[in-house]
Amino acid sequence: MNILNIIASQIKAALDTQIEAALICDLNTNQILLANKKACQNLGFTTSEICNSHLDIIFPKNFKPIQFDKNEKNSKELRQFLKKTGDSFIALTKNKILSIKNKNYQIISFKSLSNLAELSESDKSPDKEHIKFSEKLFTISQKITNVDEDMFYKNMVYGLADVFKVRWAMICLLSSGGKEAKILSLWDQTKFQSELVYKLKGTPCEKVKQTKASFYCEKNLTKYFPKDFLAIQWGVESYLGIPIVSKTNEIMGQLAVMDDKLIKKEKRIECIAIMQYFSNRIAKEIVLNNFKITTQKKEISNNRIKLTSQSKPFTKRELQVLDHVLSGLASSSIARKLSVTLPTIKFHLKNIYNKLGVNGRNGLLKAISNLG
Repeated sequence: MNILNIIASQIKAALDTQIEAALICDLNTNQILLANKKACQNLGFTTSEICNSHLDIIFPKNFKPIQFDKNEKNSKELRQFLKKTGDSFIALTKNKILSIKNKNYQIISFKSLSNLAELSESDKSPDKEHIKFSEKLFTISQKITNVDEDMFYKNMVYGLADVFKVRWAMICLLSSGGKEAKILSLWDQTKFQSELVYKLKGTPCEKVKQTKASFYCEKNLTKYFPKDFLAIQWGVESYLGIPIVSKTNEIMGQLAVMDDKLIKKEKRIECIAIMQYFSNRIAKEIVLNNFKITTQKKEISNNRIKLTSQSKPFTKRELQVLDHVLSGLASSSIARKLSVTLPTIKFHLKNIYNKLGVNGRNGLLKAISNLG
């Protein structure tokens, strides 16, 4: 019997113990040598496509496996798998190392998380409020499908706070220097907040940035982070945050849930798994929105140049107000953006319309449409 036949028999033995899917790889090269029929079906590959390929084709690089039961002979972990279609799913895996003729191989067997009974770290009692893992994923996925940028972020944080029964859920974007974070959306029990900028130093978000991994504080958050003035002001007791990572493995932002009560340890693995699952979707949304913003800025700049080229000179403030009008902001929103009163904005708008020779905002929009 050759080595591959021996390995194949090992996979069959794994399947005989009610494991749904399994593949085996060379531990040194991470080359996939064999995969059973169920694994191929789940991943969308044929046997010939997946065999002799690298593990990278099914494991996203920016998803950190969540390990537990480290002391067991067959360690368990949560992993994200990539399908051939580009979609992904979270699965509970078992890893077993085989030594055959002085060479090491790894069996990775996995099954989708239809429930979390196997993940409970302590509490085995039935929970009337328990919702299956798959149902939580589906609930949040429904909220963020076919919505615009603002509602995507709002529905995401609201969905996370709702399924995990926590007070706060937050998506923030790191500044280019990495010293500050801007909150894209935050749900606080009854209301949304956004556009808030805070310094990372001395916060749990700084830990996430430094380690590029999840950070969990079960209780007494402000005791360990006494300089986190927002956490102190809000009364945050417990925190769980993960990085939002780009395709080039750069941290773009963070996703976090917080509560004024304990986020219990038995919820931690489930929270991290769901948050990491959606962090990839958030990363794509951030990239898409940045592209839209860049494109919109170019369009606004071009329209402004065309509009003002034949008019009287504009002040710096008038140009700022004009740019915001061209981006579609209402007068009240422009006032908040520029930290001035609404009458001040109306004064600038009157000057802008007079210099351009248009009748109000409608006249301005008509002039833009005539630019061609």
